[in-house]
Amino acid sequence: STHGNSHWDSDSVCSDSSSSALAGITQSYPDSEDKNPPDIANIYEKAGEDYAVEDEYEKALMCFIESLTIRQNTIGENHPAIANLQYKIGNIYLVIGDHTSALAYYTKSLEIHLRTLGENHPTIADLHNKFGDVYKLINDHDRALDYYSKSLEIRRNTLGENDIAVANSYHIVATAYMGKCVYAQAKELYTKAVDIEKKNLGECHLDVSRSYANIGNACFKQGDYEKAMNYYEESLKIKLQLLGESHVDVAGLYDNIGVVHQEKGDDEKALEYHNKSLAIKLNKLGENHPDEDAS
Repeated sequence: STHGNSHWDSDSVCSDSSSSALAGITQSYPDSEDKNPPDIANIYEKAGEDYAVEDEYEKALMCFIESLTIRQNTIGENHPAIANLQYKIGNIYLVIGDHTSALAYYTKSLEIHLRTLGENHPTIADLHNKFGDVYKLINDHDRALDYYSKSLEIRRNTLGENDIAVANSYHIVATAYMGKCVYAQAKELYTKAVDIEKKNLGECHLDVSRSYANIGNACFKQGDYEKAMNYYEESLKIKLQLLGESHVDVAGLYDNIGVVHQEKGDDEKALEYHNKSLAIKLNKLGENHPDEDAS
């Protein structure tokens, strides 16, 4: 989902309205005046999570920072609870598009977690993924790939080769290779991902369908149109079974298949598939715009 908060003004964290909002949060909990600092820190953290779920990022950030300040004063800098809060603050900054602040908080979180958990831990893998996400967003694909690869390595070491989280990591690293136009490597990793997915989820699952489509994309970029077509059709079969004829994801695959036919010089077939896609999209548009037929 897209968020319209990318130009959000971080100065407002310290504004008067925010301090009254914070006061309101503690008042809305019974007996909060009698509570000790850790309890109040918990109240702010919980409120921050609730605001984040509601896409109220300014308020979420305010609550997390307040919770962090209280915790730093009571348990010191090097506690896992501090690292967890810094991670959550980093996530909010990532969503609102403040990449510099996101990196700063992820870095702080990583330093503490490395001291307490060591290098080989799923939490460290998650953090490396977050760094990858930030670098991907600022188009530093080499650095993104570095972090995604570190995350994959840790997940393989800690969870074993056949865990679904490892499949997810293969997927992320493969997509990073696609971004760098290294299609053979991407295809190999998407294939590893789909093998694990089939073991864990069975043949007929949307994740498997997604992986087939991605392998198809890699084949297409390599100019192997026959293989691309095969993978798109495998993906389509699953999507039709699970989502039905009129889903927009099905339309997307019809378009992909249409483009392959175009590249192979079969314009008639291409048109047929693009028209199938268009019919679904127009149908969806009609559902979402009840005044469509009035115009």
